[in-house]
Amino acid sequence: MSSSSAPSRSDYSKIVVADDAVEDANNNHMLGESLMAVPTAVVAAPTQPMLQITAPADMPEGYEFDAAIGSGDSTIGNGQGNDNSDSNSAATATIKVQVPPGGIEKGQTFSVPFPAQMTSQLAAAATIRIPVGNWRDGLFDWWKHGVCHPHCWTACCCSTLAAGQVMSRMGLDWTGKPARTPGQAAAAFTIIMGIVLTYYAVRIPLGITFNIVANDDDEEEDSSSNEGSDKDDDDDDEDGDFVSLLILIWFSLFWVVMCILLTRVRKTVRERYGIPANKLGEVWEDPIVSCCCCCFSAGQMLRHTTEYDTY
Repeated sequence: MSSSSAPSRSDYSKIVVADDAVEDANNNHMLGESLMAVPTAVVAAPTQPMLQITAPADMPEGYEFDAAIGSGDSTIGNGQGNDNSDSNSAATATIKVQVPPGGIEKGQTFSVPFPAQMTSQLAAAATIRIPVGNWRDGLFDWWKHGVCHPHCWTACCCSTLAAGQVMSRMGLDWTGKPARTPGQAAAAFTIIMGIVLTYYAVRIPLGITFNIVANDDDEEEDSSSNEGSDKDDDDDDEDGDFVSLLILIWFSLFWVVMCILLTRVRKTVRERYGIPANKLGEVWEDPIVSCCCCCFSAGQMLRHTTEYDTY
């Protein structure tokens, strides 16, 4: 049998040196990886925008009410209890708010998530102070900003387009009611423009036709001198009367559509900004003002929904 000799002191020293070399190599490798590694950026999660709502009265849990944003009863916050309310600020929109568990007392403040679909609308209107509880000015303050101001001519020359502009500012659909989707609000002015263009696309040819028939009648009257020509004149008169009737019917249809749109938009403006009716009453004020004073009504809504003194 062969016998093995015990390791000498020199062998132990060689083993220790080898272990130290391996450890140094591992440390150098780890150091190299740490130097070459790309640092990972720490991205903070986006904070959910919150609204600070001040309760207007004592309300039970689960009760829903309309909060006017920017009216002094609600403010935009970051959920940290910031209170930026201003009792003199004006509302830019209203949202449906549900009372949190446990109910709330009058004057108590609580937070609700900011409606995502209203972000762009309210961001655009954040700096515009819109009065709540009353109109910005009177119905006949048409020349308040001067006779050459664009809103005067928009309301005068095409009240329907003026109503479409108010729809765009307030996020309404083309019928004058609050839009259910951003697409409906975006398409409102385009639809109103289409209605106006359709009216003029028919009205202008009818007007040209009427003028042609009328001029022919005048020329034939000057040259007519016998009974047969009188019969032709009667036929031409009937043609002119028919074209004139078509113009009247087409204009009446457009006027009815315009009055309905102005009425609905005016009613929505009053409801959103808490404007009470005048002596005509809730039922009759909007249709009477919109039908009898369409230009003044459109101009008043344009002035109310923006600040022409600033913008």
